[in-house]
Amino acid sequence: MADISTAIYGGMFDSTSVEETVNGFPRGNKAVDAAFFAKMIESFYRDGVLTDSFDISPAGGMNITVAPGIGWIRGYMAWLKQPLTVTLTPRVRYILLRLNLAAGEFSITASENEPVSTEAIRDLVLAQTEIPSGSASVTSAMITDTRGVREKCGYVT
Repeated sequence: MADISTAIYGGMFDSTSVEETVNGFPRGNKAVDAAFFAKMIESFYRDGVLTDSFDISPAGGMNITVAPGIGWIRGYMAWLKQPLTVTLTPRVRYILLRLNLAAGEFSITASENEPVSTEAIRDLVLAQTEIPSGSASVTSAMITDTRGVREKCGYVT
């Protein structure tokens, strides 16, 4: 009886030949791309942020500060190295960590729209806000931290 075998996608294997040179670097016949590594990492890490990452606090007036942090979405790592100041309006309801695969980037997004989860875009809700119309400043009481809520963001496990 003969073995029946079907190849499946996998890797990381050593290449046996150079297929092309990109910006002076050889690309082998078994090279893998960012999507491969993201899929591999996604099998180890759940979407979410590291504890103490992306803490949000009032920063005077209608501003908030998003603290530095690291998060993972679909195997891709977001890394905010420096605090970020974001100006809000009373309409803003969500502070999001957004992965945009089509653009190949992460962003911190203040949005009045519901979080998105499509093939190209995935949002983690860092915080929800309730800012009354006519407010002159954002207070801590107007910000609800949702980083620890698995359905909204969650911590990396």
